[in-house]
Formats: sequence, C-alpha cells, structure tokens
Amino acid sequence: MKGQGKNPSPCLTCTRVPNPRNCENKQCKLWQRWFLARWALIHTWPRAVMDREDFRPGGVAVGGNTYSHPDAVRRYLATDPCKGCLCPRDLCTTPCRVKETWVKAKEERL
Repeated sequence: MKGQGKNPSPCLTCTRVPNPRNCENKQCKLWQRWFLARWALIHTWPRAVMDREDFRPGGVAVGGNTYSHPDAVRRYLATDPCKGCLCPRDLCTTPCRVKETWVKAKEERL
C-alpha cells in the first residue's frame, strides 16, 4: 500500500489472520480507527489547499503594479469561488482565504 506515509494501515502488520492482505473484516476496530483518521485527513486536504493559496485574477505588470483586463475582473467578481470548490461544505464553517480575497475584491470594486 503505497502513499501511507507516517500512518500505514494496521493490516500491513496484522497477525490476527493468516493472510492480512486478503482480509475483508471491516468490523476490525484497529482498521476502522485507521480508516476514519485517513478519511478525515483526505477530506481536509481541499480546504488546506484553498487556505494556503491566494487566488486573484492575473494581469499585466506595469511599473510595479498589476493591471487586469476589465473583462477578466468582471468575470472574477461574478463567479463565487464556492461554486467550483472541492472542499466539503461541512469544512467551510469559516471562509477560506480564496473566498475572503474574492469578497474583499468585490467590496473594493463597489
């Protein structure tokens, strides 16, 4: 099982069954605990990406300032970043950095 990192499946070192790689026991408490932790980690990843990045419309740099084409700015401001977001809704109790940047740009424009 590649990509397990610091938290490998307990099935890899299991001694409870003769062939742990073919075990289908989903009632195993060790496996359930591991699986739920991995599931939670996987579902926090999109939110972490959205919080880490600062999305803004691109533009042309002139004299140290960036200027975007007005059509690109209008498209950016008209499209709520939550519409195409991969982050599960239950992880969005507070706005991510992308949403905050968009709201701030929208307020500045008005």
